[in-house]
Amino acid sequence: MFALGIGPGSIGGWHIAIILIIVLIIFGPKQLPKLAKMFRETMSEVRTGLDEANSSASDSPAAPAAPPAPAPAPAPAAAPVAEAPAPAPVAEAPAAPAEPAPAPAEEPKG
Repeated sequence: MFALGIGPGSIGGWHIAIILIIVLIIFGPKQLPKLAKMFRETMSEVRTGLDEANSSASDSPAAPAAPPAPAPAPAPAAAPVAEAPAPAPVAEAPAAPAEPAPAPAEEPKG
């Protein structure tokens, strides 16, 4: 959303003038009064709606806060678990030496 004011991101006088010139070029001078009237009516309707919403929100009493939820019951203590004895180490068999791969058979040349 554009901020009207001073600083980065704000719309200055030149920006508004350029926008008005572009609108004049697009819609022409005959349509500008109609557009201005529609804009005024729309803005007044928006303001009226916002005022009604603000007044109805301030007139109605605040909803009572919900009572806090009861705290969950503490979990029962877990029974101690006896540790199983560690398995005895198993001796590994020595690995068999790898056999060399057979050489490919040569085809007779002829």
